[in-house]
Amino acid sequence: MPKFSIIIPLYNAERYIGQCLDSIAEQSYPDFEVIIVDDGSTDNGALIAKSMAEKDPRFVYYYKENGGVSSARNLGIDKAKGEWISFVDADDLLLPDALTTFANLCSDNDIEMAMGTYIEESYLLKECFKEARTFDLILSRDRIIELMFMPHLYNYQGSAWGKVYRRNLLNDNHIRFNTSIAINEDRLFCVEYICLITQRVRFTSFPVYKYIKRADGTMGSFSNSFKPTLLSDFDASLIMLDRVENGGFPKRVVKLGYDNVINSYDMVRHLMAAAHYSKTKEETAHLKQRTINRVGLLFFLWQRVRRFLSRQYYNIFRRKIYIR
Repeated sequence: MPKFSIIIPLYNAERYIGQCLDSIAEQSYPDFEVIIVDDGSTDNGALIAKSMAEKDPRFVYYYKENGGVSSARNLGIDKAKGEWISFVDADDLLLPDALTTFANLCSDNDIEMAMGTYIEESYLLKECFKEARTFDLILSRDRIIELMFMPHLYNYQGSAWGKVYRRNLLNDNHIRFNTSIAINEDRLFCVEYICLITQRVRFTSFPVYKYIKRADGTMGSFSNSFKPTLLSDFDASLIMLDRVENGGFPKRVVKLGYDNVINSYDMVRHLMAAAHYSKTKEETAHLKQRTINRVGLLFFLWQRVRRFLSRQYYNIFRRKIYIR
């Protein structure tokens, strides 16, 4: 049984998949398998993946009809044999010592999840990122759930990549990616997994992943036009709230789940309005009622007041307007 199973969903990534596979083949820690799941690609990416599988027995290629990234990852989990599971996107890279880092983090038997940071390479050079802080933390599940709902601290925690998960926990509890969620499915998967944890999580500032931000990325495609699939972000926020409410978490964590629902409501309605979506008025009214039904009218109204005051405070100090 390999130590790690690395799952790569592949869909029309001919330009990038070769570099991605090479970055894994060159890992300093050799005990792994790579499961490439071709989700019905129509370009030559499959040929590159098959070629790697022929050269290196640690790489295995599977084909399935197109069903989306979540269904591809789920097939990968079903096929995995490793003690730990990790995910890499076909257009990104795994840094050379990533698996060595994870092996060190997971050396204690009471660790049920490990996470590293990342380096971002962007088509907009000014947006490149590397974690500036240095840390090696052992966290409780309460604290790690808080990080999932506080993206201003570690915005990458909602991604499936950059982490390793115990395969037996996923399989014994039937945890898979929700194929009905098109946006924020990664964060939902992480939250559902963390709700199962009874022991500890290890989090290091050492970068393990290289995320390459491209002009044709998912969220970038919503800047010019609104797609109804973005509404599933709100559905994901409701499911996450259900999980933490029923997971025995303290009130402060549940409150963050409530905040997350309202954050999703605000994001979706603003994107609809910015893109002049034809059903903005109806969908906004529907989302507003669903939000109030779930978090309560008083909490909803308080959040509206708090966010309005926060914007005013920001505007005053940004414009350097001082009251004497």
